[in-house]
Amino acid sequence: MLLDPHASQAYEMPWCALTEIGGNAMYENCSIPTFELCVQEVIAGNRGFCIPNPRWQAPRRPVTPQQAEDIAGQAVAVCGPTPERRTVFFS
Repeated sequence: MLLDPHASQAYEMPWCALTEIGGNAMYENCSIPTFELCVQEVIAGNRGFCIPNPRWQAPRRPVTPQQAEDIAGQAVAVCGPTPERRTVFFS
């Protein structure tokens, strides 16, 4: 049995296209890497919208031994702007 937590994210990408499949039912496709491709997926004849994937986590960069020493020797504060979130509705 495979218990790797990253295995479940093998096909998860940053964007989800939610498309209406009839009877007020929606189909969720969260294997889309960019917002632009998500929009193309949604406007390809289906009604729906794009949202950021709430389950997606960006891959972590491996830390080299030298980087680990540098980080351990100093206080690090990471600050930055909030990531942009876009939602587009099509009908």
